Amino acid sequence: SYLTLKQVKEITQLSTSTIYRLIARGKFPKPFKLAERTSRWVGSEIEEFINQKIEKEKGSYLLGTGGKFDH
Repeated sequence: SYLTLKQVKEITQLSTSTIYRLIARGKFPKPFKLAERTSRWVGSEIEEFINQKIEKEKGSYLLGTGGKFDH
């Protein structure tokens, strides 16, 4: 499925500026252009981003680093 920015924000609970900052750092999936003024994200890529964050958080707690969210 393809997601709008609004949907990505709802799913990830990240702000627009945080999403684009993470994209610039190569830490968040890039959207693709559907039309000149329309971008979408691939739902499975957003799902994978979330799953990676969950696994990183689990590992952080196991290692005793407190599980800080990296952004």
